[in-house]
Amino acid sequence: MKKVLLLLADGFETFEASVFIDVIGWNLVEGDNSTELFTCGLKTIVR
Repeated sequence: MKKVLLLLADGFETFEASVFIDVIGWNLVEGDNSTELFTCGLKTIVR
């Protein structure tokens, strides 16, 4: 299984990140289930 780490900079737009989250998520539902998404951050709250 491939692991994907999504890095988000301060001030990112939710819409910008949703494209990647959606594509990877659909791979788990409709695809071959070969990827897993991880996110991490230095802060608890993302603004």
